[in-house]
Amino acid sequence: MNRETDLADLYLQAFMDECANAKCNDATAALLGALTGKSGLFGCDMLNILYYGDVKGGYYQGWRDNVTTKAAYLLSLANMGVVLQSAYLTLETNNSSAYQVISSQYDEDVIAAAVRIKKFDDMCKHDWYDNFKINADRICQINADDHLSTQDFSMNTEEELYKINPYRLWLAIVYDGHVSGYENHSMQCYDCYSKLHYDNDTYNILMASMPTDSKANYDAEHSSSIKYEADHCTNA
Repeated sequence: MNRETDLADLYLQAFMDECANAKCNDATAALLGALTGKSGLFGCDMLNILYYGDVKGGYYQGWRDNVTTKAAYLLSLANMGVVLQSAYLTLETNNSSAYQVISSQYDEDVIAAAVRIKKFDDMCKHDWYDNFKINADRICQINADDHLSTQDFSMNTEEELYKINPYRLWLAIVYDGHVSGYENHSMQCYDCYSKLHYDNDTYNILMASMPTDSKANYDAEHSSSIKYEADHCTNA
């Protein structure tokens, strides 16, 4: 029993030492500052970094699953910091109501961080098309630099676009870019992006998508006409 008590005392002292000199408090404030855009951790606006990233460095812009999950993880760490600081202050002051002081100190920033994460999540959904074009430019550049065959170029592009935005059905068509003259091939569509004579006439590329919940209206009497009920995606 004494050994167990000694071990508990050891852990308690280790915890108190870790949070002493406002270390837990400062770390929590830094995380929340980074999420709310009030500088914080290393003076960074973490949500802007997660959202815009570095496309040239291979970090896709507006990658929803990446932005939201990582921001939510950081918020969970900040919430943990609030709990730890509350426990530290309670033990230090021997006051079971001390948590209320910490709660009032951080409640506003915790809520603001959660609201801001939701805002960036909405940006990922709303601005998907603009982000799609930015990310597609980078994907095409990488594929061209690797001198992929048209088949591999198409497969890789579709896989990458789906990885970034799995909430849409993606199509990537790539064919030989040496067909002379723009008048010999033309592309018109909604929710798509094309590149003709790309990489010194090596590739012609069409990338398109529709929401995963799209439904096709099939008219048996006019079987050649297929209409997809999707945002900005109608082909009749």
